[in-house]
Amino acid sequence: MVIKFIIPSVPSEVSFTSPLMVRGFDDVDDFELVNPVNQVGLEGTLIQSCIGFRRIITVDLGVVFDKTSRVFLTTWMLAADRQLEYASETLAVTPRDPTGFSSVIKESKYFRRYRFEVMDKVPLTTIPAAWEYTGAWYDADSLPIFGSDGVPIYVRT
Repeated sequence: MVIKFIIPSVPSEVSFTSPLMVRGFDDVDDFELVNPVNQVGLEGTLIQSCIGFRRIITVDLGVVFDKTSRVFLTTWMLAADRQLEYASETLAVTPRDPTGFSSVIKESKYFRRYRFEVMDKVPLTTIPAAWEYTGAWYDADSLPIFGSDGVPIYVRT
């Protein structure tokens, strides 16, 4: 699948057709609560509340050979306003670690591996549509296992 790195204020974008990994965008992988508060009730019950949550998205592009793309990725990380587009969803993101970013050198200075950890810029209060599952997770006696052709095979539990 194609992932786009977008700077909307310029406007400018770069697409990568085969990232090694995109984690947390279209599945429940990692998220963090925004302003969580723990309270203890009079009877000792622990009550947790928060204003929302943020998805933590990890994108591993592998080695990026093109210098223009490498410069754009650095510009994208430095931009105040940045977006990712993946699986027909465009998302405003912010770096998870705002202190900096470094690419990993593999074998040579020309082989730089790029891995980004970003999160939703605005806290979410509802489950994203990409996380919704419309099929049955399981019935009383069986568990669906999906093969490469997308057809479920039911295994007895």
